[in-house]
Order: sequence, then structure tokens, then C-alpha cells
Amino acid sequence: TVTPTTAGNVTVDVDAGKAEDALFNSNLASNSYVIEYDPDGPSVQITTAPAEDSTIGEDYADFYFTYGPDTVLAEIDCSVDGNSEEKPCTSPFTATNLSDGPHTFRVTVEDSLGNETYAEREFNVDLEGPSVTLSSSAGPATNVDPIPVSVDFSEDVADFTESDITVTGGSVAGGSFASANAQEYSFTVTPSAEGEVLVQIFAGV
Repeated sequence: TVTPTTAGNVTVDVDAGKAEDALFNSNLASNSYVIEYDPDGPSVQITTAPAEDSTIGEDYADFYFTYGPDTVLAEIDCSVDGNSEEKPCTSPFTATNLSDGPHTFRVTVEDSLGNETYAEREFNVDLEGPSVTLSSSAGPATNVDPIPVSVDFSEDVADFTESDITVTGGSVAGGSFASANAQEYSFTVTPSAEGEVLVQIFAGV
């Protein structure tokens, strides 16, 4: 056996005069036996796809990829979330029916010698809008004026403002609207008269 020292051509030959027959005749030089040693997998790169660890709002995603131009490939497989049945694929590959949550796309390329290489992209899918809960430390009945109100979203939101709040039987006290972070907001409500005060945040504001 021959142990290659590096990738590339490995040449094996026997020089003249290295062996003798029964009559002490020396051998002639052998032919050169050349074999290419290639232990490296083919290169593969995801070129266009959802950004690493990004969040998309659709249940599908397109993945474009390239591989080494000089590589003779035996197989190209794509998988999503490590599914057991990888699909032979070409670029672009479209992942469909994606559910809410994290996902991993992988493209695996195999050359004619059986060497494999893969590239991965992790991303998230968010198909549902955030839920929102209104609460108050004043309780269901109070003599407090103005009434403190807290707003808690289930995830980070943007562009939520005082104008997104609807109050019946009162109004948002001027200058009271504040945010602790992208999920938690607070304000106070000044009742217009004795009786029920209704505070609402409608869907899609």
C-alpha cells in the first residue's frame, strides 16, 4: 500500500536494477503508475437565501448555491431541518410549507470519489402576529385618576404609538405614554366621567 503525503498525483515506479531473476539478470525499469489522490470534498457555497439567523414572514424560502466549477459531481442533495429523505436538487431550491419557528437548510454535494461537503443556513419563520395583553394595577374598579395601564406584547414590536390606543369613556393622559422596551409599554388614562372606561388595541394597528 502507498500512503499519500498530500493531495495530488501519486506516482509509483520501480527503477532498473532493483531485482534479479534466478540467473542474476537485473530487472528493467517499470512503467510509471500514476493515480490522483483527492481527499477533499468539493466546494459549495450558499449565495442567496434568508440571512443567517434572520426571521422571515412567509412559509417558503428560496436558496441559491454554487459549487466548484471543476468538480465532477455525483450527487447534490438539499434538506430542511435534517429530514431523513434528502431531495436531489438544483439551484435555486425552494423550501415550502415552513412552520413557525427555527429552521435549517443544508445543501450537500458529493464528487465522483465519494467526498462530501455541505453548507448550511439557519433562519426563523414568523407567520403569526404578536398577541397583546392590557392590564392595570388599579383593578376592575378604582377611584384612581389617572388610571395606570400596562401593555405587554408577546414579542418585540415596532411603530407602536399612542395613536394606536382606543379609549372609550376617557383619554390617554398627555405625556404618559412610555416604553420600557420593544415589548412593554405603559400609559395612564384620564376618565371623562364616572362609569366604565374601555381601553382597546385593535388588530393590525
